[in-house]
Amino acid sequence: MTDPTGKQTGQPAPNGPFFPNTVYRLAQFTDGTSNSILTGEHLLGDFSNSIATDVRDIFKSPLSPVTLMDAYTMCQQLAYTNLAYQSQSTQGTPWLEGLVDTGACFKVVEPPNLRSCEFMSVARITLTAASNHPGGANIGFADGSVHFIKNSIALNVWWALGSINGGDVVSSDSY
Repeated sequence: MTDPTGKQTGQPAPNGPFFPNTVYRLAQFTDGTSNSILTGEHLLGDFSNSIATDVRDIFKSPLSPVTLMDAYTMCQQLAYTNLAYQSQSTQGTPWLEGLVDTGACFKVVEPPNLRSCEFMSVARITLTAASNHPGGANIGFADGSVHFIKNSIALNVWWALGSINGGDVVSSDSY
């Protein structure tokens, strides 16, 4: 992966199953396919920049997170009702393109049904899994199973499930 702008300098490397110019075989999922998230629910945007919809829109932050915890905290503390922070409301279309702003994917930063933010200063984005189900969202794993993951999942467990080779041991009792 190249970074001609240098914005990724000092940022943690991606460790999930999908990112540009990378292909993984299942054998490389050393955390185990039953402990590695591949996909999950994601709501359509509200398609209006005149209102702020907390879970459906993406908000822009002027801050520069360095860690996952920084990104989580900075995004959740953002005054999302201030329309100056609204970025995109068109998630979910056109989904066939598979771009990050189309809703075809999400990032394992915030647990399900929390706010999504982009941090342009460091070229990072948090896109949450989201659903209309009370209390969580359905998440697909690399072994083909689907689990309902609660909004209240512990951050360290959520992050471990988002990694394919972090050496994390996660019990299904944790989610």
